Amino acid sequence: MENPEISVIIPVYNTEEYVRDAIMSILNQTLKEIEIIVVNDGSTDNGLQIIKELAESDTRIQVYSQENQGQAIARNYGLEKAKGKYLYFMDSDDLLEKEALTCCYEKCEKENLDFVFFDAEVFGDTKWTSSFFDYDRSKIVKNSVYTGKEILDLLLQFDAFRAPSWLYLVKHDFVRHAGIRFCPVRHEDLLFSSFVHIYSQRVGYLSRKFFRRRLRPNSVMTTRYSSEDINAYLTIIGELSNAKTENTRQIIDNLIGYIINPAIHNARTLPFSERMRVLNICVTKSYLKFITLKNKTVFLFPFTVKLKSFFKKKNDRYN
Repeated sequence: MENPEISVIIPVYNTEEYVRDAIMSILNQTLKEIEIIVVNDGSTDNGLQIIKELAESDTRIQVYSQENQGQAIARNYGLEKAKGKYLYFMDSDDLLEKEALTCCYEKCEKENLDFVFFDAEVFGDTKWTSSFFDYDRSKIVKNSVYTGKEILDLLLQFDAFRAPSWLYLVKHDFVRHAGIRFCPVRHEDLLFSSFVHIYSQRVGYLSRKFFRRRLRPNSVMTTRYSSEDINAYLTIIGELSNAKTENTRQIIDNLIGYIINPAIHNARTLPFSERMRVLNICVTKSYLKFITLKNKTVFLFPFTVKLKSFFKKKNDRYN
C-alpha cells in the first residue's frame, strides 16, 4: 500500500502458537488502509512459515527477517520501513479488538493528536495477575485533550502510567521529529513511551479495553527478576536523566522515582555482590534521593520482608 493510514509493526520471536491469531486480529480491523510490517527476529520455530502463508493471502503484510537482536531492534527496523501517517506496535502473542484502529485513527484526526492511548485486559495464565497488569484508567482520565506532561503527571499520581507501546497509536511525524526510538534493553517500551509523553503537545484517551494481553510463562514479564532487569531500568533512568531540561526536569524526576522504586524493591532478590554493584551505581549517579527509605531498607536487608510476613501471619493468628 502506497499511502497507508497506519503502519502496524509486529516483531516476532518464537511465538508460532500465537502469531497467526495476533496477525489475524490486525487483518480483521475495520480500518483497512493499513500496512502490516512483520519483523522476524531470528525465530527458530515455525513462526516465519506461518507469517509467509498469511502474507501470500494479503498484500498488506510485509515480511522482513533479521538475526536475533531483540524486540527493540526489530521495532526500530520496522520504524525505518513504515510509511503510515500513524504508528501502532503490536505484539505477536496478543490480540487487538477489531474496531481499535478505526476508533484511534478517527480520534487522532478529529482532535489533531500526537497520540491517543487506551486500556487493555489480560487473559491466559491468570496466576500472574497483579495490580501491575491493571490497564484500566477510566476512573482517572477524562475525555479531554492534555499535553503529554499533564497526562503523565496525572497517571504517575495514581500509579497508572503503563509503558507498553501497544497501548498507543502515535503520529509518525511526531515520532520522527522528536527522534524517538526503542532503547535496545529489556523493557524497551518504557523509554519509548516516556519520551512520547514528555515531548507531546496534544494527547487523547479512549476509555476502551481494545487490547487483550496474553499472560504466559517464560515471557519477559513473567520470568524471575534478574540482573538484566535492573540493568535495563538503570540504563533507562540514565537516558531520562540525560534528557532533562528546565521544562522537563520536574516531570522526569517524578518519572525516575516511579521507575526506580519498584526496580530497587524487586532487586532485593539479587545476590549480595550484585546488589552492592547496583548500590554503587545509585550512589555515583545520585539516584538515592529518588528511592524511599522503605525500599532502601528492603534492598539492603532483604530478610526484613520475611520478618514482616512472619509477624503479620502471627498477628493474624491471634486476631
